[in-house]
Amino acid sequence: MPPGFSNHDNQSTQAQGSSSQAPVSDTSVDAMFKKLLDFQAKNEKTMGYEFKNIHSKIDGSYNELNNKIRTLEN
Repeated sequence: MPPGFSNHDNQSTQAQGSSSQAPVSDTSVDAMFKKLLDFQAKNEKTMGYEFKNIHSKIDGSYNELNNKIRTLEN
């Protein structure tokens, strides 16, 4: 049974929040958003690089197969 739930009814027996936790400050939230945006920007660059590599490999394979087909046709 999950914590906070009784066996006979599905109502919480614990308080929903804790008064011992301090509210998150705006600067802390801003810092978290900045970290998230920086991570996304870095990840986007990495993914762009990887897609270029995959695209190059596919083009190379296509050209190689196309040349083999032309050789077989002659």
